[in-house]
Amino acid sequence: MGSEVIAMSSEAPFSELLRQQRRAAGYSQEDLAERAGLSVSAIGSLEQGLRRAPHRDTVRFLADALGVSESVRRQLEEAAARARGRQPRGDSGLPTSLTSFIERHELDELKALLSDHRLLTITGSPGIGKTRIAIELARRIEDMYDETWFVDLLPVRDGKFVTSQVALRLNVPAESDDDLSGIVRRIQSRHTLLVIDNCEHVVADVASVVEKLLRSCSLLTVLTTSREALALSAELAYRLPSMDATVASHLFLARVQQRDPTWSLDMERLAVVADICKNLDGIPLAIELAASRVSTLGLEALRGRLKGGVTLAGSRDLPARQQTMNTTIAWSYDLLSDVEALLFRRLSVMIGAFTLEAAEQVGSGESLPVQAVADALSNVVEKSLINVDHIGTSTRYRFLESIRTFALDRLRYEGDLENTMLRLMEWLDQKAAVFDSSPPEVIIENWSDLDNVRAAVSWALSNSSYATMRLQQTLSLGSRALGIGTFARPTLAH
Repeated sequence: MGSEVIAMSSEAPFSELLRQQRRAAGYSQEDLAERAGLSVSAIGSLEQGLRRAPHRDTVRFLADALGVSESVRRQLEEAAARARGRQPRGDSGLPTSLTSFIERHELDELKALLSDHRLLTITGSPGIGKTRIAIELARRIEDMYDETWFVDLLPVRDGKFVTSQVALRLNVPAESDDDLSGIVRRIQSRHTLLVIDNCEHVVADVASVVEKLLRSCSLLTVLTTSREALALSAELAYRLPSMDATVASHLFLARVQQRDPTWSLDMERLAVVADICKNLDGIPLAIELAASRVSTLGLEALRGRLKGGVTLAGSRDLPARQQTMNTTIAWSYDLLSDVEALLFRRLSVMIGAFTLEAAEQVGSGESLPVQAVADALSNVVEKSLINVDHIGTSTRYRFLESIRTFALDRLRYEGDLENTMLRLMEWLDQKAAVFDSSPPEVIIENWSDLDNVRAAVSWALSNSSYATMRLQQTLSLGSRALGIGTFARPTLAH
């Protein structure tokens, strides 16, 4: 049902206009919330003036839901614009980006999720772009809040200083030793967006502070980035995926053209760029590091060197931990417990996807009993160093290749490669023996294990005689059960 404005000052605040139009339309706050796709609490905050400067999209949703005339719609838009223009805002200090943001569809998903949750944590693998997308998200929605604050915890090395770092960033006066109470007083009556970046190394302390702030400040929304979720009941954890092929290619092109504006893509170059981005798992940081070398190495040389495992350095103004992919991954690796790090290294011999059963057989051994593998694997997944895929009722795990390469290098360095490869071959023997009498559909379900057979073949041929003996058993059983003889022969010839 439509509605019209009853005599009201042209300077009336948005809260009064909205309340009047809702009542004129005969809607309750619940009715309007449902029609506009907003929460009831959001409608209440707007009508009470707690949210005085609604976003343009919010105004449009409300006007559409109310079915108002164009003149009323303009009044609502102008009232919201006045509030946005007059609302005193804190100096959020959102970092200024020196490079263009490449659009990702995940940004719209995150925007929608943040409107319904007071605590949203963006997690993901090293270099996946968590900080960049969080900053862009905050920038695009900051006019929905009275104030927006950005807190970087990277400089904090001891969790007991998390509260003081937040207080310092929010300009909370050092009136007492209780920084948390000062933060609460500072933001309690204002609709606030608090962005906390780089939480993974002090995650338990961040969780404690955030929980207390959310309980004390009903108008607070918190957006965090971390390689590990905070594990709070109010939290929605969003795992940021790798870039898709199209977005990754756009990023690569944009960064190359920063160095050489005359550089352009044709079909031949596009195919090479797509291959490079695929080899880099669609990881934004890895793509940017690679793109920075095109002007000096060229595409083909770059592709060849990346496949050879060359580590590329980044720009001088990147944080130290992002100067190379190795240092970025090492930041997360150093946060693992000894047991988690041991499993992480050992599982690097697995090519492609693998099961929990495989992880238990290959990862267990000295210093890591089989019964401890499941918990350790869960923790490594939670810390974004191994990905998990749920397909139907089955679950399989996999590394991004840059992370697997890092883990494999550490496995070699620790002198544990041979023992781990022998455990892999023993597990392949066991599987082959089982599959020797299995129906075809079971064999097909496990076809991805051929990658591990290839890896075992390649390693065994260049190593110990014992490994070669075990290889013969694997091939003998495997060729009958999995039909892998044809696949293994090219590797043997190599």
